[in-house]
Amino acid sequence: MKKRRINHETDSGVFADVSFLLLIFFMVVTTFNKAYELQQSLPPKTTNQRSGKIAKDRILSLYLNGKAQVLVEGEIFDQNYAYSLVDEIRRISAHPKPGVVKINMLPDTPYKDYVQLLTQLKKDKEILLDQIAQESLGKEFTFLESTQKKQILYRIKYTIIENEIPAL
Repeated sequence: MKKRRINHETDSGVFADVSFLLLIFFMVVTTFNKAYELQQSLPPKTTNQRSGKIAKDRILSLYLNGKAQVLVEGEIFDQNYAYSLVDEIRRISAHPKPGVVKINMLPDTPYKDYVQLLTQLKKDKEILLDQIAQESLGKEFTFLESTQKKQILYRIKYTIIENEIPAL
C-alpha cells in the first residue's frame, strides 16, 4: 500500500480574497469625517488704499558687486577698509515707522561679501545702541535694565530686504 503525500502548500489566492474582504469590511464600517470649511468674511473694499510707497528718507540702499565693494549713499567702499553705517541707520530710524535697508547685489557677488555686509550692519547697530544709551541715559547699552534696553531697541527698527539686480 502506497502512502499518499499530503500537500502542505496553501493556495495564495485565498489570502488575496480574505484581505480584499477585510478591506471592504473596514471601509463599510468606518465613518469618515466630513471636511469642515472655515468661513471667513473679507473686509469691504475701500477706495482710499495706501500706495505702498516708502519715503526715501526711510530707505538705506546698499549695492554690492563681485569685487568686494559696497556703494553706500553714492560713495564706494572696499569691504576690506573700514566704513560706518551708523549715521545711515540713525537716519532711517528717526521716523516712527521702521526703516528699510535694501541690499542690492549683482549675481556674481560672493556670499562671504554679503555676510560681511550683514556683520557690518550688526556692529554698527550695536554702536548706535551704545550712542543712544549714552545720550539719553548716560550708560552703555549693556549695563541698562531690560525695560530701558527695550525702549532703546524700539527706537532703532529696520527691515533688511535683499534684491538681486541683473548684471549691467
